[in-house]
Formats: sequence, C-alpha cells, structure tokens
Amino acid sequence: MRRQRLLYALLLLISIAISACYFYIPPRDNAFVGSTRQQIIHKLGNPTTQFAGHYGNPPSVWADQHPNCVTLVYKKTDGTLYVTIEPKNGDRIGLCSQWLPKGGAF
Repeated sequence: MRRQRLLYALLLLISIAISACYFYIPPRDNAFVGSTRQQIIHKLGNPTTQFAGHYGNPPSVWADQHPNCVTLVYKKTDGTLYVTIEPKNGDRIGLCSQWLPKGGAF
C-alpha cells in the first residue's frame, strides 16, 4: 500500500514537471518592479531580445520622467513578456512589466 502511494506521488511529480516544460505561466503585471536586471535574468533567463526605450505606447509625460530605459523581451509560444528597466542608484532596476498574449497589441 505504501509502495503504491509512493509510486502515485512520483508519477504526479513527473507529470507536473513535464507540464511545466510545455506551459508557460506568465507573471502578474509589474511583477519585476524594483528587481535588478541581474535578478530578472536569474529568474527568467536571458531575454530573447532587448531594445532602448519603453514597450507599448506610454504617455509622453510618463516616458519623459523615465529616460534611458531598456526593455527586455521574452518571447514564448503563447505570447511575449516585456520588462522595462531603468538606471537607478548605479544599477538597472525594473520599472514595469507586462505579459502580452499572442495576437494582442498595445
């Protein structure tokens, strides 16, 4: 009986691990605000690409308050995660982040 329960538990763990490989669960919006670039890359890995500036189309007043930003882009099969970082206290710190599902637009 105990051996059977251990086998079921092992099978459950294996199925969860396999599912995690195929399904990406996006983080909530602004999940990386305050995180350093290093912390973001440690959690998400290297970005697919990056570009200077903000993602989407933020109001110009807000964008002007946050110059010199860089956006890290993480492309996944079902969408894209955008994480904007800005220079602050000698490091690059997360300013905002958002998941955009495949087919979506800002």
